[in-house]
Amino acid sequence: MDVTILGGEYVSCNHGLNGGNSKLGSGSTVVDAKFRTGRTDGTDPSCVGFFSSNPCINVTGMTLTDVTCERWISGAWTAVAPTN
Repeated sequence: MDVTILGGEYVSCNHGLNGGNSKLGSGSTVVDAKFRTGRTDGTDPSCVGFFSSNPCINVTGMTLTDVTCERWISGAWTAVAPTN
């Protein structure tokens, strides 16, 4: 199954964009989107008790165009590169 994401801003406690789903196709595309994760330091009550992770993981084979990946580090949003 291929997935296409066209725009949007997504905030989660961990794993904002996780391409590691076993049913995800290699033709998946993400364009003009932002993924933020990691406010597990108490500044976001919804994320207390979660493990903080990088926002864009397991993206091998996906096409990413104008995608922003940011993680909450030391009280500020910090850009991080997508990881495989």
